Amino acid sequence: MLENYDDHTSASLPPAVNYVPMIYAAQYYEPLSDAQARDSGWLASASPDYLMTFNEPDNSAAGGGSNTATNDAIGAWPYIQALNLPLVSPATANTFDSWMYSFYSLIATNNYRVDYTAVHQYVPPNASSLMGQLYSAYTTWGRPVWLTEFSPVDWNKTKSWSEDDDYNFLAEFMWQAEAQDWLKRYAIFPFSGTNSAAPGWTTATPAPSSWRMA
Repeated sequence: MLENYDDHTSASLPPAVNYVPMIYAAQYYEPLSDAQARDSGWLASASPDYLMTFNEPDNSAAGGGSNTATNDAIGAWPYIQALNLPLVSPATANTFDSWMYSFYSLIATNNYRVDYTAVHQYVPPNASSLMGQLYSAYTTWGRPVWLTEFSPVDWNKTKSWSEDDDYNFLAEFMWQAEAQDWLKRYAIFPFSGTNSAAPGWTTATPAPSSWRMA
């Protein structure tokens, strides 16, 4: 799966790559007729299998989010739903905050469709704890889960684990994730921050080899 927070990609992709478009924010969306005309390329041929929506709507633009109010999201939903694709929910910065509860409440009230719940998780390297959070999202919202961003992150900057711990976390997580039919997709999002002790991008750490093993 490939996604880049946009509804199209200018890159030339090999046939094996499944590009998943995203409507980044409700305020960027236009009427259905305009969207269908503009997006005729991916609606008519080699059309996408899914549509992702609204990146971290509970987060400010400065913080990397789309800063989308729930009412704006719900206002755009009929147009998005009419594209007739399986729909992936917005992924909030905080999975169980009030934004998501309000969103799903309004989805139910209006009898709108959401097929998958998207989740972001930046957590310490504990695979069982992460799986518990994802299962809670599945049972709370009642949809299969896409983990569209995740990575081990030390928000407190205590350097309390090693690169080998990251490797073990990813290996254990993938082993558990592949056994769950309610967890449909997951995608790591490397989070480097500004730690000067982190190796450069040309330096391999233990974690990537876990993906080669998968």
